[in-house]
Amino acid sequence: TQYLASEVKKAGHSVSLLAMHEGGELESNLDAEGIPFFVKSRFSYVAIRKIPPSWRDLYYRHQIGKNRKQYVRDPRVLPPLPGSPALERWVKSHIVSLKPDIVHVHQSNCVEALKWASESGVRGILYTHHNMSGEVSGTEELQRLNDHAGFAHRITFVSSAQREDFLKIVNFTRERTSVVYPGTSFRGTMQNTERIPTPLMLGTISNLSPVKDPMTLLAALEILLRNGADLRLSIGGGDPRWRAVIEEEVRKRNLSQTVRFWGILDSDAQLQSFYDGIDLYVSTSLSESFGQTVAEAMSSGRAVISSDVLPAGELMENGRTGLIFRRGDANDLAEKIRRFLSNPDLVRSMGMQGRQKFMKEFRGTDSVGTYVQLYQHLVQA
Repeated sequence: TQYLASEVKKAGHSVSLLAMHEGGELESNLDAEGIPFFVKSRFSYVAIRKIPPSWRDLYYRHQIGKNRKQYVRDPRVLPPLPGSPALERWVKSHIVSLKPDIVHVHQSNCVEALKWASESGVRGILYTHHNMSGEVSGTEELQRLNDHAGFAHRITFVSSAQREDFLKIVNFTRERTSVVYPGTSFRGTMQNTERIPTPLMLGTISNLSPVKDPMTLLAALEILLRNGADLRLSIGGGDPRWRAVIEEEVRKRNLSQTVRFWGILDSDAQLQSFYDGIDLYVSTSLSESFGQTVAEAMSSGRAVISSDVLPAGELMENGRTGLIFRRGDANDLAEKIRRFLSNPDLVRSMGMQGRQKFMKEFRGTDSVGTYVQLYQHLVQA
């Protein structure tokens, strides 16, 4: 969302963002780019954002027990955002004030905004579905999607697998849908990978939330280390809530000498440094709409192991550009990593094949240009 807003603004259009719930790290980033940002926040969120970062980290460390409980629930079910009358009034008041030509709604937990935009007389209404509906949605969310998707003039998806999954369970006309692969400002470069990968350097980047399932990666790491494997793990990213949980888990599992936390990677240079420092990228997500970090790793010539989420087969070629394991299965993941340990040549050969696939199929993605064309079409329709 931030990338799209920033690039559309650079293209000469006026952009404002409304967050129907906590704005997270987007808030400061958008402020820096001069993009108006309005957030409907709870008092607790506002208060936490005012706390200095060092104190905030301490606050989240005290919340470890509470946040860790999320990992034993079904993390694929997104909590619905209540469409309260107060929230509806707040959103409509901003739409009336801003007088937008286009309202672009992201994510199913904000799907009520499609109806509110329609009732406010907006000419063009676009919805981008980011979560995997069939895998993620509970009964309540499916009902909300079917109740509100029809208010969108067009729906876009970030992978073909996601669109097919969505259309199986939501009543919407295929002709009014498009697949738009997500754009990114990052384009990796392939560094020299001639060295023998000893120790084997694993890497993963995510917000470390339960749906990203970092616990399975730690469990696989334990299995391999018990059997004498020589490897290390680099972890990038991490929402402070979840990073505190995983840091504690690393300590409990005596993995502190094996695991390195890089923190938020908020520049291309930092991303490139991360990918240059690993041999093998691992994605353990229980659900993905596309797999942005997998694409980034491929662009940097890194072999990939991914869970069997639906878009994985669209991004990767199992056995050629990387390997796919059964999601949530630490033993299967450990076995896939072991194949690279026993055959180091696979690290380089699969990395090269992955980069070639990225350069051929994903490098030229112009998501911003595609969205601007969609905006113009909706306004003129």
